[in-house]
Amino acid sequence: MKKSVIMSNAWKIARKGQNQFGGKVTDYLSEALKQAWEIARNFQPKQFDSNKKLSGMMTGKQDWFITKLMKELDQQGIDVIDKVPGVIEYLNQGTYGTSKQEASELINELLNMKKAVA
Repeated sequence: MKKSVIMSNAWKIARKGQNQFGGKVTDYLSEALKQAWEIARNFQPKQFDSNKKLSGMMTGKQDWFITKLMKELDQQGIDVIDKVPGVIEYLNQGTYGTSKQEASELINELLNMKKAVA
């Protein structure tokens, strides 16, 4: 919601307060702004879409992090290739054949495996 819409709503709320209780519109503006912001927050809550598709090729940081997690799990005695889905595809495709979305999913799987062991 744009700030101009929030301000318009605040002025409308302030005018209602003036009509109901009397006085100046500016006397009610502070409380009206608080109410307008609350309405805006409730109207459009922030939602983080975990299914958001990432486009493009895998980044260097993702490659580094995947390699780091695979080494850590290997040091703990876990056979990453057999137990974590997506590792074989990652190893076959390489850095340039893996998309950001696939890399992100693989990182989540590796982190879940690491949490399960710890």
